Amino acid sequence: MKYLLVVLVLAVGVCQGQEKKVNNTDSMEYLDLSKYENWPRDKNLLFTKRDQNYVKDSVKVRIVFGNDFTQIEIQRVNSPYRIIKSFYTSTRRLHTRCEDFYSQSFVGLFEEYDIHGKLVKQIDKDKPYPFSIDDLRKKIREEYDVDIISDFRDDDPTKIIISRWEGYTEDTYFYKKGVPMYQMQFLTKDQHIVNLEIDARNGAIVSKSVDDEWIFPPNAWRKDTTSEEIILPLSNDKNDQGTILSSAASASEPSNLLLAIVVVVFVIVVTTIIYLSVKKDLALQ
Repeated sequence: MKYLLVVLVLAVGVCQGQEKKVNNTDSMEYLDLSKYENWPRDKNLLFTKRDQNYVKDSVKVRIVFGNDFTQIEIQRVNSPYRIIKSFYTSTRRLHTRCEDFYSQSFVGLFEEYDIHGKLVKQIDKDKPYPFSIDDLRKKIREEYDVDIISDFRDDDPTKIIISRWEGYTEDTYFYKKGVPMYQMQFLTKDQHIVNLEIDARNGAIVSKSVDDEWIFPPNAWRKDTTSEEIILPLSNDKNDQGTILSSAASASEPSNLLLAIVVVVFVIVVTTIIYLSVKKDLALQ
């Protein structure tokens, strides 16, 4: 019996010791630049004391040294995804971690830690977009034979451009309030430039143009029946809310200008003729 009690006491002591060891383990990620010491420099990119670029085994690493933070960007060659981490300069602890897509939009979880390593913010950047990037990839691949992931190339980042945002704060032209959207431009295999805006709730096409020819919606060039205004279609810039011209002004300004020019020319010609005629009469006298 005494032997059993001794065994139990020892077992409890061992468990408590192991528990304390786990609790004291610092799981926080720290800045470690030693792993990149032997990496070759990326000759295609800038390399300075504060901005350094390396590449090894198809992985690119950029290190940016700031006063308060050091940022590390990790990206595979020919991949539109990039992991971005920032570390406190003073403690070398992780400050923020996130991932972006096409250098335009955050994806996945955004995490922020205070200087002591406590998680203070966590945001699911994919939540506002039920129609996921995987869904978008499948749609574009099936409809246009373009793969927004595997067709991405570092040497031609303008071949495919994609961003996403949570929509307008109010109804704007043919856009509805609060509709999250993907905005994208890509080059097809037969060399056509396609611009799309896609509803990120369900994958529906919001707008479409091919080679700068507006295709959808068909009434994008339309007359506002309530205000005698002609509304021009939006550009690809999400901050551009279109151009509105007065229908009267847009219709009459060119013709009025032409009429004014004709009148001026006519007056000059008539005046010249009268002047020459008068001059001739005076000479005869």
